[in-house]
Amino acid sequence: MAHTRSAPVVAALVVVAVLAGVAPVTADAQASASVGDYTVTRGETVSISVGHSGPANLTISGGGFEVLVGFGGSGTDTIEFDTYNSDAETAGAFISGGAPDLQGPPLDEAVQPGEYVLEVTVDGETEAFGTLTVEPNGEMTSETGALPGDYFGEDGGGNALGAVQTHAEIGRGNDNVVRGDYAAFVVAENDSGLGAPFDGDVSVDALAGEGFEMRVEELDPEPNTNAKTYSGDDLRVDAALGGSGDGEFVALWDTSDVALGPGSNHTYEFELAVDETENPLFSENQTLLTERVTLVEPSVSITADPGYTLAPWDGDQMEISGETNLLPGTTLNVRALHEDGDPPRLWQSDVQVSGDGAFGASFDFSNAERPATFPLWVQNYEDETRTTVRLTAAEASLLFPSQVVQNGSVTVERVTMSRTGFLELTADNETIGTAGPLSQMTNGSVDVTLNESLDGPTNVTARAVVDANGNGELDADDPAYESSGSPVAETALVEPSTPAEPTTTAANETQAPTTTEVSLQVNEEPPLAPVASNDNSSGGFVPLSPATTLMAVVAALLLAARRGPDRL
Repeated sequence: MAHTRSAPVVAALVVVAVLAGVAPVTADAQASASVGDYTVTRGETVSISVGHSGPANLTISGGGFEVLVGFGGSGTDTIEFDTYNSDAETAGAFISGGAPDLQGPPLDEAVQPGEYVLEVTVDGETEAFGTLTVEPNGEMTSETGALPGDYFGEDGGGNALGAVQTHAEIGRGNDNVVRGDYAAFVVAENDSGLGAPFDGDVSVDALAGEGFEMRVEELDPEPNTNAKTYSGDDLRVDAALGGSGDGEFVALWDTSDVALGPGSNHTYEFELAVDETENPLFSENQTLLTERVTLVEPSVSITADPGYTLAPWDGDQMEISGETNLLPGTTLNVRALHEDGDPPRLWQSDVQVSGDGAFGASFDFSNAERPATFPLWVQNYEDETRTTVRLTAAEASLLFPSQVVQNGSVTVERVTMSRTGFLELTADNETIGTAGPLSQMTNGSVDVTLNESLDGPTNVTARAVVDANGNGELDADDPAYESSGSPVAETALVEPSTPAEPTTTAANETQAPTTTEVSLQVNEEPPLAPVASNDNSSGGFVPLSPATTLMAVVAALLLAARRGPDRL
């Protein structure tokens, strides 16, 4: 009966509650929660989101590690789990969000790689599970490069890390660094956890604060000297490090004060090491990586085309080609200065070094007086590159008078040539004689042999030609000497020589010489005996000897022959 009486009472109360606008009491709603699966590299920070219908707890556990994070109310909460600092004594040092509480002793190192359970409870009942996978640290990598020594100028430079040229980018097949530039050692994080405690810019001191130590050591010291070591205090760091795992930093070593004496190959080694007591990611001290570079002196050389001497026929343009071991993009100033000119002239060109170490400049010397001699060099590298530019002037003159061919040759007079050359005779656009090569001369006289006989009086041109290529031969492309822009040449009337003619008679017949034949007959008779002389007389007849008689007869016959046959 009591039960029968209570029913109307309950019904009445419900009606009263409805009329009063109060919701009726019902059974408790079903509790709910959610959490996902997450992956993080050891040392990095991971965000974990938890959905819950009421006050809840998130437990992260595994491998002896356990932390509890409480959430009030309902909704979705997100925590940040910094695995790098997970060895802290309190959970609040490495978890932000919620109410974290470390459930066991602190870790000796950062949370180890592995799989950890994510459990969400509401009112003591487990409502959701998830996993947190902590992946092992990756391997750091490094490479060498260089940065121009003047990079940190008055404006302080800029993004040094981005300006570094690695040797792989330069592509010259070596790890040489020119003394005066910065030797660069670029370290890539590669999910190693290196950048975990950093956010953006990093200093040498900041790296040292996390246990990273750097140094550069000389490997091949000169005889009787100690190896030099450069510590972190001698280095400069530029970085883009953070918790993303793909950052990098560069350690820069200024080589401008390093002496490169004989007896060493000037090889230096960069070392990055870690002190495990200062870094939770490492269980022992170790060298993480090493890199080597070789210091060399700057080298700059130049050549010229067609050469450093420009003759008038070479034109006024000079092309300069250079090679250097300086960094690609380095700006060089090539210049030439003619101080003795009227007025003095300066030619200069700013050029950039290409990837293969080449550079080039072009100079136009058309406004320079000839002849002229002046220096050309690369600014700041004068000792290696200084050379002499010579702008020569080719001068010549000649006199070619009208004349008659003598012994198959004609004469060119007052020949002057400032350098080796030739004389060329032409008629009707054909070469009929040459002389040379002729050495430099002044007011000389040259006989030029003709290649062919002239049929009659002919206009012949004598031209002075330069041995431009110096091969000692008159080539088709050898230019003529010029004076005021015109070839040095003269034209003269040349007549062939007149041959000797024989003497003829009036009847146009040749007169034969007259010949007289003389026959001599000698009688051989005994000589007459001489007549003795008488001292008292004028002397008597003395007979002639046969030889004397013969001579007298011959003389008489010759006289008769000279008088002619009509007078004998």
